[in-house]
Amino acid sequence: MPISFVGSTGVTSQDNNTSFQINKPSGVASGDLMIAAVATFPGRNEGKATITLPSGWALVDDFIAQSGNTQPCQLFIMTRTAGSSEPNSWNGSYSNAAYVESQLCVAYRGVLALEDTDTAVAGSTTSLSVGPVTNPKVTNWRVTIGAYSSSSINFEIDSNETTERVIAGLKRTDDTTAVQAGIWDSGGTVAVGDSTRNVTRGAVWGSAAAWVCILDSNDTVVSGDMAFTLPSLVVSAPGTVSHDGTLNVTLPLLSVVGEGIATPPEGTMGVVIEPVASISAAVNPEGPLDAVITPVMAAVGETRRFGIRVVLVEAESRVVKPLLGAV
Repeated sequence: MPISFVGSTGVTSQDNNTSFQINKPSGVASGDLMIAAVATFPGRNEGKATITLPSGWALVDDFIAQSGNTQPCQLFIMTRTAGSSEPNSWNGSYSNAAYVESQLCVAYRGVLALEDTDTAVAGSTTSLSVGPVTNPKVTNWRVTIGAYSSSSINFEIDSNETTERVIAGLKRTDDTTAVQAGIWDSGGTVAVGDSTRNVTRGAVWGSAAAWVCILDSNDTVVSGDMAFTLPSLVVSAPGTVSHDGTLNVTLPLLSVVGEGIATPPEGTMGVVIEPVASISAAVNPEGPLDAVITPVMAAVGETRRFGIRVVLVEAESRVVKPLLGAV
């Protein structure tokens, strides 16, 4: 299954919170990967906070950008793989209160894992570069997350990543500090090799943090040969009749399926089928023996990703009449 974007959510809060909330994006189904980012202003002199994760979430990265302790920005990155039944939101907490925070979440389908990640921080400036991250295969995507703290949110956070998914920010009502965060992705597959991304703002921020990752697609590309032999099949129908009767035997049609992945152009798949069809009967010389046997086999298939190779039986009718006096 190729990677696809499912949905995103973004919320903000303020006023000395010790807890936070992650909301589930709409459309999340079992097996989807969710990535949550929580960006906080932990206070001018509080230092780096530790986090108590919501149930079922895993912490990927936790780092802080500080510019003389005046406007630090701490960024937490978490992941969760959705199960068959998920709540609408999850709650976690900090060891130190966050005075203002932004909580974002995105969901993707067809992701096996995070392939590579990198983090970066910057003080008072307008641009931050993060990476490189290494992409090993052509079916993977890239995700970029950035956040800043400043005296305002009049200038929106931006990135040179392809597609913006969610941005959320808030300024404290009783102070001059604001936090804004955003999530972007490649909107499709990225080239194999190393890449970097930028997070920017139209005016100087106090401090900023950024994170980038490669989403490892579960649409695995394989090469080489695939071959297997199906076991021999034996089908028979015995019976006896009197001299003036007729014995009709119809052997059931056989359907044999071989499934595999053979990526073009170098992939091949070989299937060997050995069917055996037989009739067992005894009649007097005057009685004919009619048998329908299906010994002709045809293999139909395609060499394509996740293709199904189906072997179908092609019926052939034969009438076998013993010679008079045959035993």
